[in-house]
Amino acid sequence: MSEQVPQQPVDYLQEHPNAIQDEAKAEIMAYASAGQEEMVVASRALALDAASNIGNDQFRDLHNRGAKHSAESYADDAEKARRNADIKALGAAAVYDRVKGL
Repeated sequence: MSEQVPQQPVDYLQEHPNAIQDEAKAEIMAYASAGQEEMVVASRALALDAASNIGNDQFRDLHNRGAKHSAESYADDAEKARRNADIKALGAAAVYDRVKGL
Protein backbone atom coordinates (compact mmCIF):
# COMPACT_ATOMS: atom_id res chain seq x y z
CA MET A 1 0.00 0.00 0.00
CA SER A 2 1.23 3.46 -0.76
CA GLU A 3 0.78 6.39 1.54
CA GLN A 4 -1.23 9.34 0.38
CA VAL A 5 0.47 12.68 0.27
CA PRO A 6 -1.19 15.13 2.65
CA GLN A 7 -3.13 17.83 0.89
CA GLN A 8 -1.88 21.37 1.13
CA PRO A 9 -3.55 23.20 4.05
CA VAL A 10 -6.33 25.54 3.03
CA ASP A 11 -7.43 28.65 4.90
CA TYR A 12 -10.48 27.59 6.94
CA LEU A 13 -12.39 30.85 6.49
CA GLN A 14 -11.81 30.71 2.76
CA GLU A 15 -13.28 27.21 2.64
CA HIS A 16 -16.11 28.09 5.07
CA PRO A 17 -17.22 31.64 4.32
CA ASN A 18 -20.12 31.37 6.77
CA ALA A 19 -17.89 30.48 9.72
CA ILE A 20 -18.01 32.70 12.78
CA GLN A 21 -15.26 35.27 12.58
CA ASP A 22 -16.25 37.44 15.54
CA GLU A 23 -17.52 35.45 18.50
CA ALA A 24 -18.74 38.52 20.41
CA LYS A 25 -20.80 39.64 17.42
CA ALA A 26 -22.24 36.15 17.00
CA GLU A 27 -23.18 36.04 20.68
CA ILE A 28 -24.93 39.41 20.48
CA MET A 29 -26.82 38.32 17.37
CA ALA A 30 -27.88 35.09 19.06
CA TYR A 31 -28.99 36.90 22.20
CA ALA A 32 -31.01 39.45 20.18
CA SER A 33 -32.86 36.76 18.25
CA ALA A 34 -33.20 34.16 21.02
CA GLY A 35 -36.91 34.71 21.63
CA GLN A 36 -37.73 34.41 17.95
CA GLU A 37 -35.50 31.35 17.61
CA GLU A 38 -37.52 29.68 20.38
CA MET A 39 -40.69 30.48 18.44
CA VAL A 40 -39.18 28.93 15.30
CA VAL A 41 -38.42 25.70 17.15
CA ALA A 42 -41.81 25.56 18.86
CA SER A 43 -43.75 26.28 15.66
CA ARG A 44 -41.77 23.71 13.69
CA ALA A 45 -42.45 21.10 16.36
CA LEU A 46 -46.18 21.84 16.26
CA ALA A 47 -46.17 21.73 12.45
CA LEU A 48 -44.37 18.38 12.49
CA ASP A 49 -46.81 16.96 15.03
CA ALA A 50 -49.77 18.11 12.96
CA ALA A 51 -48.23 16.88 9.70
CA SER A 52 -47.63 13.45 11.21
CA ASN A 53 -51.37 13.31 11.93
CA ILE A 54 -52.59 14.11 8.43
CA GLY A 55 -55.15 11.47 7.67
CA ASN A 56 -56.22 11.25 11.30
CA ASP A 57 -59.73 12.72 11.36
CA GLN A 58 -59.65 12.85 15.16
CA PHE A 59 -56.67 15.22 15.33
CA ARG A 60 -57.39 18.76 16.49
CA ASP A 61 -54.88 21.39 17.55
CA LEU A 62 -55.38 23.97 20.29
CA HIS A 63 -57.38 26.09 17.84
CA ASN A 64 -59.60 23.15 16.84
CA ARG A 65 -58.04 22.93 13.37
CA GLY A 66 -57.55 19.70 11.49
CA ALA A 67 -54.08 18.30 10.86
CA LYS A 68 -53.52 19.70 7.35
CA HIS A 69 -54.65 23.23 8.18
CA SER A 70 -52.79 23.14 11.49
CA ALA A 71 -49.55 21.94 9.87
CA GLU A 72 -49.71 24.67 7.22
CA SER A 73 -50.50 27.35 9.79
CA TYR A 74 -47.68 26.36 12.15
CA ALA A 75 -45.23 26.08 9.24
CA ASP A 76 -46.18 29.64 8.25
CA ASP A 77 -45.69 30.75 11.86
CA ALA A 78 -42.22 29.16 11.85
CA GLU A 79 -41.29 30.97 8.64
CA LYS A 80 -42.47 34.31 10.06
CA ALA A 81 -40.52 33.71 13.26
CA ARG A 82 -37.43 32.78 11.19
CA ARG A 83 -37.67 36.06 9.25
CA ASN A 84 -38.14 38.02 12.49
CA ALA A 85 -35.17 36.24 14.10
CA ASP A 86 -33.02 37.12 11.11
CA ILE A 87 -34.14 40.76 11.25
CA LYS A 88 -33.36 40.99 14.97
CA ALA A 89 -29.97 39.32 14.54
CA LEU A 90 -29.01 41.55 11.62
CA GLY A 91 -30.17 44.62 13.53
CA ALA A 92 -28.00 43.67 16.48
CA ALA A 93 -25.07 43.03 14.12
CA ALA A 94 -25.49 46.49 12.58
CA VAL A 95 -25.45 48.13 16.00
CA TYR A 96 -22.39 46.08 16.97
CA ASP A 97 -20.60 47.13 13.80
CA ARG A 98 -21.43 50.81 14.40
CA VAL A 99 -20.16 50.63 17.98
CA LYS A 100 -16.93 48.94 16.84
CA GLY A 101 -16.58 51.52 14.09
CA LEU A 102 -16.72 49.03 11.25
